[in-house]
Amino acid sequence: MSPCSSNPCPCRQGRRTGSSPPATAALGAGEGPHPGSGCRTHRHARCDRAGRDGIHTIVYSRESADSQRADRVREIGATYLSAEQTPIDKISSVTGAIDVIYEAVGVASVAFAATETLAPNGLLILTGIPAPAEPATLPLDRIMKDMVLNNQAIVGTVNVGRSAFALAVEKLEQAMALVPDSVRTIITERVPLEAAPQALKQPHGVKDIIEVHG
Repeated sequence: MSPCSSNPCPCRQGRRTGSSPPATAALGAGEGPHPGSGCRTHRHARCDRAGRDGIHTIVYSRESADSQRADRVREIGATYLSAEQTPIDKISSVTGAIDVIYEAVGVASVAFAATETLAPNGLLILTGIPAPAEPATLPLDRIMKDMVLNNQAIVGTVNVGRSAFALAVEKLEQAMALVPDSVRTIITERVPLEAAPQALKQPHGVKDIIEVHG
């Protein structure tokens, strides 16, 4: 379990003040190997299935709506939106305003374009690290105005404490009781240590495991 997969749950930390209403819609941007996106948004969908948090979870990613990853998202009760069919600035017209966005794509233009879908008191959580690239053009005036007038916030997160790891284990245990087959699909391949260099060069699934035997 990596630190990113154990970051404090956005459904718990995603409200800015004690007087704010509970979050009702969470968007995960990216459904690839990043554990903070796929696994975390899946956990929220599982909470929704159990009727505990009542969070409507949406996963937004590049894969087509009929891909295996999209099927996994739907299996656990979440909604899948494909970038092929829904431009990022049109998400809210499909889902309504989003209370919490958990970004895991590492592309600044995508992350900040997503702010257009944020609800009042909404929170954008950044976990991606952009690769070196040409400067991006962003509507900073619109973003700043919305942040101020709608009481929104943007935070970055990386390493976490012991309590977050414990929470991640607890959520995975709950998920195993609710949707065990979906949890098992998170690990898509296991390879021996000597095959690791070749495995890293190939397209991979959600989480590929390198096994080291003593």
